[in-house]
Amino acid sequence: MTRVETMTPRTPVPEPGDALRQLVAAIPAGGTALEIASGPGQDAEVLEAQGITVLRADVTTEDLGGPYDAVLALAVLQHVEREQLPDVLGRVAGALRPGGVFLLSVRVGDGEQWEVGDSGNPYFTVLWREPDLCDLLEDADLDLVWRAEAEDSEESHWLTFLVRRGR
Repeated sequence: MTRVETMTPRTPVPEPGDALRQLVAAIPAGGTALEIASGPGQDAEVLEAQGITVLRADVTTEDLGGPYDAVLALAVLQHVEREQLPDVLGRVAGALRPGGVFLLSVRVGDGEQWEVGDSGNPYFTVLWREPDLCDLLEDADLDLVWRAEAEDSEESHWLTFLVRRGR
């Protein structure tokens, strides 16, 4: 697994949104978290500012390590092929301590598609319906704690879930 050393947060650290506030509240003081596909690391920085140790990994990594108090994958799992997601969710659940939490977000819709990002590069996107994703989370022994819906454009609707690993 690729792990990145904890970096000094940029100034200022962004204020956490509702999803990150829910996650921080669910992590014990001094806890550990894994961020899958951290990108520029802004979400990790928010957690680190709250005293949480954050490690970063690529979602394709076979062994996610752990156990962690939390795992987060925001705007990541829609790039995992539909038939691979149950395995990924199982690996996430296995990386959590009993009672640990997982924060994830996916795009809402039907089907799969290739899109071109702002960078001009193509990327694969799997769209999800809430009942189908909830079934996969339940199969991975991940129980719903909190959920939210958001829209960032007419074509882009999101579901965000905080789920807890069964004990």
